[in-house]
Amino acid sequence: MKNKSFFLLLLLFMVFAQVFGHENSSITLISVPDTSYKSFRLFEDNELLEITLRFDLKAYVRSKANEQHLKARITFHLSETDSLREKIRLKRRGEFRNTYCVYPPIELNFKKADFGYSDLNNISELKLVPQCRLGSENQNYVLKEYLIYKLFNELTDTSFRVRLLSVNFIDSENKRKSVTQYGFFIEPLEMLTERTNAIQIKTSALTQKSIVPEIMDRLAISSTVSSARNVVVIRRRTD
Repeated sequence: MKNKSFFLLLLLFMVFAQVFGHENSSITLISVPDTSYKSFRLFEDNELLEITLRFDLKAYVRSKANEQHLKARITFHLSETDSLREKIRLKRRGEFRNTYCVYPPIELNFKKADFGYSDLNNISELKLVPQCRLGSENQNYVLKEYLIYKLFNELTDTSFRVRLLSVNFIDSENKRKSVTQYGFFIEPLEMLTERTNAIQIKTSALTQKSIVPEIMDRLAISSTVSSARNVVVIRRRTD
């Protein structure tokens, strides 16, 4: 009788040990997901993305291209209840538009920002093309420019991807009215060369005559250019 009781207790002990052992092992397998490997899909998705830029609008309007960066805060509006916000820096860029536009192109500097997404964290500088001036005419201009990039994407993968934006400009000094307009991000060159397995070729001798006429016909959508300062030359890697 004592032997039966002993073996019964031993059996119960083994069953409980196995159950609690499985529970403990399942607990040790639980881990916090690492968002650094999660992609924001900035240029993979085509949905309109709303962002907010809060900075000194007066200093931005009055500054010149390539001057010192302005402190800013960018917010990616992921949904009505969720957003992603980080401190960044920005400055004006461009040549003609920098002197003509009320809202010239912007270079966003992400170097010290941690968004928690692999693709965003790998971006050092990001180009933003806003609406040059207020009004429906200029709104149509920036939308047409965006569509030209998308059309070129259909022709070849060796082209810069873009992401359409609804941009809220908010003055951090509260001296100018907030403005909402369309714009778009342009894919960084480093992203383009990585996904196409290519490298950039730096040259100062490239002109329109260097481009194959058949290809030039496809690109002659907007105004003609007399130089190639906006052309980036890349070639596929062979190694």
